[in-house]
Amino acid sequence: MDETLLTLNTAFAKAITEVTVEKVTNKITQIKSNHDLKKQVTDYEQLVNDLLDNKNKFPRLQSKCNT
Repeated sequence: MDETLLTLNTAFAKAITEVTVEKVTNKITQIKSNHDLKKQVTDYEQLVNDLLDNKNKFPRLQSKCNT
C-alpha cells in the first residue's frame, strides 16, 4: 500500500509541476507578445534596479537585501 501511495503522490506532483510549468510558460509568452505588459515589466525592472543602486540611501531596504 505504501508503494501505491508513493506512486500516486509522485504522479500527482508531476502533474502539478507540468501544469505549473505550462501556465508560467504561457504567461511569459503572453507578456512577450503584449507590448504594454512588456513595458510594465521593463519599468518594474528599472525601479528595482534603481532601488538596489540606491540601497545605501534606504537603510531598511539595505538590511532586507543583505538577508
